[in-house]
Amino acid sequence: MKAWTGPELSPWPWMILMRPDPTAETAWFVEQNFMDWWIHGNAVSVVTSRSESGWPMTMAWVPAPRVAVTEEPESGAPIYWIDGVQVDSRDVIHVRRGANRWNTLIGVGVVEQHLAALGKVADQQAYEARVLDTSAVPSVAIVVPNSELSQEEADAAKQSWVEKYGGPKREPAVLPNGTEIVKLAWSPADQELSEARKLSRVDVANMFNLDGFWLGAESKGLTYRSPGPMFLMLIRQTLGLMIAQFEQAWGTAWLPPGTDLRFDRQAILGDDMSTTITFLSQAVNTGLMSVNEGREYLGKSPIAGGDEFRNPVITQSMTSGQSQGGQNDE
Repeated sequence: MKAWTGPELSPWPWMILMRPDPTAETAWFVEQNFMDWWIHGNAVSVVTSRSESGWPMTMAWVPAPRVAVTEEPESGAPIYWIDGVQVDSRDVIHVRRGANRWNTLIGVGVVEQHLAALGKVADQQAYEARVLDTSAVPSVAIVVPNSELSQEEADAAKQSWVEKYGGPKREPAVLPNGTEIVKLAWSPADQELSEARKLSRVDVANMFNLDGFWLGAESKGLTYRSPGPMFLMLIRQTLGLMIAQFEQAWGTAWLPPGTDLRFDRQAILGDDMSTTITFLSQAVNTGLMSVNEGREYLGKSPIAGGDEFRNPVITQSMTSGQSQGGQNDE
């Protein structure tokens, strides 16, 4: 996370952006808030210390299930309760996903929004576990041509088959003339379990507005795509709204007016080195970036003179008898 004032990085040492919670890693702090936003529809963090000027210095993430929100009767302002204890609402930073139609002070998580579809996935998993645990079928059925075969003889033949072919060795089978070996499989309904699992992955991907590729579901047309465009599409379709909400909510609460908070998306948008170098070379040669800006893009230290922009106009040496317009002087 970085602070920007207009098109330039803010020079102020915003320590809260480097480590909002000093007791945990920044990636962990952001991840827990993002997960609560998706699953529960509400991401809540609390200010634990402030500077002398009143700006937050450190934060602490609070799991959404521990937070309750009620409405102040007169003003309609939210009142926050953590583990049943009221806290100062000025110290609470609350990022909502959508709005609950019965209580607009809280958001709506994916679980609540798609409860029926997730219930279907849970039922499929329970049925599959029950089938695998209690509905096993034998691998083969042996049909003998003896119509007068007794149960004792059948049991003895079964035991002999298991002793020969149930272990790690595969011995040759010698069977009476007319014996049939019939392979057995799942019922037609049980055979569709794998297909149902694939469709469930697609359903879950749709809940999160994801391409099924990211969850292992079948997805056509993404085999030969490079990571850069794929992650760009992921941010545009799936993560864009969430990132924008956190940037606005945290930036408004953490930073003074005129300074914006932005997540560094380059970490996941970066392409392979060859493609990146080609892009940076073109950007520098056309004057879009300076050499040092290109080096910063790669995480390299600046060099002397690298801040100068190149002239995108290609100039050539001119003879004494030719003017800039390309005509001879008279």
